[in-house]
Amino acid sequence: MRCFAILLAIVMVNASWLPPGQASSPPAISGYTQTTWVNSGWGSDAIALRRAKLMVSWNPSSFWSAGVQFFYAYNNGSVTDNRLWVKEVTVRRRLGAGWISLGQFKPEFGLEEITSDALLPTIERTQVSDHLAPDGGLRRSFKRDLGGQWQGHFSRGAWQLTLGMFSGNGALPESAAGNGPLFTARLVRQWRFRQGSRAQFGLSASTRHDHDIDFSGALPGTSALGTNRFRGQDTRWNLQAAADLGHWQARAEFTEAFFNGQGVRSIQARGWYIEGADRFTRRWEAVIRQESFIPRVGVDSPHDVGWTTAGVNWMINRQFDEVRFDYTVRREVPGSTGPNLLAIEVQHYW
Repeated sequence: MRCFAILLAIVMVNASWLPPGQASSPPAISGYTQTTWVNSGWGSDAIALRRAKLMVSWNPSSFWSAGVQFFYAYNNGSVTDNRLWVKEVTVRRRLGAGWISLGQFKPEFGLEEITSDALLPTIERTQVSDHLAPDGGLRRSFKRDLGGQWQGHFSRGAWQLTLGMFSGNGALPESAAGNGPLFTARLVRQWRFRQGSRAQFGLSASTRHDHDIDFSGALPGTSALGTNRFRGQDTRWNLQAAADLGHWQARAEFTEAFFNGQGVRSIQARGWYIEGADRFTRRWEAVIRQESFIPRVGVDSPHDVGWTTAGVNWMINRQFDEVRFDYTVRREVPGSTGPNLLAIEVQHYW
């Protein structure tokens, strides 16, 4: 860990030899809203402002860029509802074949987790992405963390390497309890073909020492094992594969996490998903996804997830205005009472 910190410091100090990058540009403002209607059984409807985001970005020179993202949500049943948050603050500096980023943002891990919600083919991310991302399941972290990372491209963009070091406590709204540091690494190999087709394969990993952190939201049904005041080491790894072939798109990921606690039983969690989408016309897209999430491997639990989601998306215009229709069939397990879900989301850029 100490060697990683020294390396990151050397990289930042020696940033003066950076080559020219993109030209400077004035500050830019953009934003979008996602309004969702969800039916989880007859007579159980809910309309929510799922996300309202305002982004401010600035490239003051060819070597520097900065960004701030504001966030507001309403009626989602979340502790972050009805309040304006500063979700991300990032300052980036060009360094050789890549960039150093400092601030509050998502640690690079997996594929779906780091894809913008505005670009996903489904309304919801998978349960494994929500729960087993390094800061997933924390009540107010937004899956963000305070720290820095370097990301670079090699061999004409065929390889991408990202190394990160974060506080490990989650974003600023979380209570700091001396956890971390959190170390992350992600390596991706990309292939590009004719007519814009491409494929990629990647591996992600993270590790962190925990002094007092609440993982009970990430691992439902395990609070009695001490995950609500977890002390120990959590280590995660992820395999990802993706292909974009003409109007077809395919994604698949597998994630596994190990929670080795002090004075409590060690817990192993895992999950996966496979997803396919077809842009069968210029405006319409169909998607289907199968996913699984097991918060405690080896123990039958009503919190085990086996969901199938089918959806249709209507692309209104080129500004990413879109309407998504999703229907999710949730597998019944002993003790489970969760109904199937029908959801409609309207996304509007402004």
